[in-house]
Amino acid sequence: MPFVRSNAVDLCYETFGDPADPAMLLIMGLGEQMIAWPDGFCAALAARGFHVIRFDNRDVGLSTWLDDLGDVDVPALFTGDRSSVRYGLSDMAADTAGLIEALGVHRAHWSASRWAA
Repeated sequence: MPFVRSNAVDLCYETFGDPADPAMLLIMGLGEQMIAWPDGFCAALAARGFHVIRFDNRDVGLSTWLDDLGDVDVPALFTGDRSSVRYGLSDMAADTAGLIEALGVHRAHWSASRWAA
């Protein structure tokens, strides 16, 4: 599997179809790996003329794991205490932006799983 360095993490990604076709970025959420987007679904999108890109977010699958930052205190989150949060949605958005930039994608359609943050 190929990797891209983005926002200080290595993101594992996979593509389907012709890179000259319009890009379709598939974003998985809630700790799921990119393979939760089924191969058949990705191939069907590619057959309809899209260059499909799926990837593992940080702390998921083959992408960089940030275990050294410690655990998130989930009970504290429910009380509004975010002091143990290691990174936010803006960091993950920057990861994604770096991925598509590294792949030379200037415009993309995108879809997020129902579990995406």
